[in-house]
Amino acid sequence: MFSFNFFDNDILLDSFCKLYNLDKNIAEPIIFEAATNFDCALFFIKKTGLQIDSISVNDVFLHCKHITTINDDFQSLKRYGLISANEALTVDTPLKHFLDSHNIRIDIANKTFTYKEITIYLHQYKEDCISCHYGECKHHRLDWDGKLDIDHKNCCVFRQKTLPLSLKLYSDKGEIEVHLAGNIKKVHDYSCVKYYPEILITIGNLISEIFNERKTLGQDWHNRQQGKYYCLSFDVNISDFEYKTSRPIFDEHYYAPYFEFCKNPISSLSFANKNFYANIYLITKSIGAISDTLSDEYGQLLPHIKIPYEKMTIQEFNY
Repeated sequence: MFSFNFFDNDILLDSFCKLYNLDKNIAEPIIFEAATNFDCALFFIKKTGLQIDSISVNDVFLHCKHITTINDDFQSLKRYGLISANEALTVDTPLKHFLDSHNIRIDIANKTFTYKEITIYLHQYKEDCISCHYGECKHHRLDWDGKLDIDHKNCCVFRQKTLPLSLKLYSDKGEIEVHLAGNIKKVHDYSCVKYYPEILITIGNLISEIFNERKTLGQDWHNRQQGKYYCLSFDVNISDFEYKTSRPIFDEHYYAPYFEFCKNPISSLSFANKNFYANIYLITKSIGAISDTLSDEYGQLLPHIKIPYEKMTIQEFNY
């Protein structure tokens, strides 16, 4: 197992050198030299002759930090582990109980949002309307060949008001977001998460926009916390993240200079494997962390990933 901990340079450098089979005394000067170059990873790969498509990342784990609030004596965390927001809204969790107490129900599978027994539909971005919230659609029109024009989806006020929650649940799939690098104080102060779940802002805004009621969901949750929040630390296999190994973040032009540094040189991204993407990521971020030039770094875990309670280190903090 190779633990890439961008918060701890000693652990990081050891894992980096072990994965790439480099002597620390040789690798470290090249890392600092590479950090002064525009494309630090490309410079490092040229200097060391690494073949980035053949260095397996199967046993590479990224160290994560996740700030959260807990108010059930860790019972749901012990029972389910750390789970996606979508699952937390579905199973027996403090979040689901909290929303129930405010007459709010979200049915993830059926894409419905119910407040005080009034149910609305949460359309996905390009999804056709099931029915019109206003009774008759003013934006419904057909294009020149008789197909439904997508313009009504962009113009409809109702769809615009429900889109933020829909995007979180269906486009982003409620995935667990983690910190992979950054100033610890900034990690703890990120968004509102040390006070209440971020999704409560989105839900409160929807109720305000659609139902014309102001809800103090965040403050109500915050009042239950007794000034406490928690930092969960754990390691996750790099293949269990979005973007790190499965598809490029940048376009082919960015990756093209790396094509020749493969065991079997490639001509396009259609031939690139997960090692190719992951090693470019690992080398780039490791050089940044070790040379103290890496800014905040985030990650999103794939929606099916759960972190078991026994795999976490939990630290308690006060506001």
